[in-house]
Amino acid sequence: LGHVGRRLPSHCTSSGKVLAAFNETVYHARVAAGFPPRLRSTVRTEDDWATVIDRVRNRRYAESHGESFDGASSVAVPVISRGVAIASLSVFGPTEQIAPAVGQLVPLLTAASNRIAKSIGH
Repeated sequence: LGHVGRRLPSHCTSSGKVLAAFNETVYHARVAAGFPPRLRSTVRTEDDWATVIDRVRNRRYAESHGESFDGASSVAVPVISRGVAIASLSVFGPTEQIAPAVGQLVPLLTAASNRIAKSIGH
């Protein structure tokens, strides 16, 4: 599937989307950089990006299905400090395992994110 430590454009990852949704600097940096296509389902326009980010803000988590690697999915939540995302927590794996488990993964990731934010005093 993916490769540990590989850098990917934020518009095709759940971590990038959730960071952009809760950190305006990240959001605007992606807009300025544009939306190079990676796979068929990758966000390609600023309007699509705005729609995706609005959905992430409402849900408080992001998903990516086949946007960075064929057959791979991820789900991510933000780590919030002083009202801004400073990091994200995500789970990445085969779509057939991740996609049906999103409803179970989000509460686990959110609990961990809240513990991290609390432990750093924010």
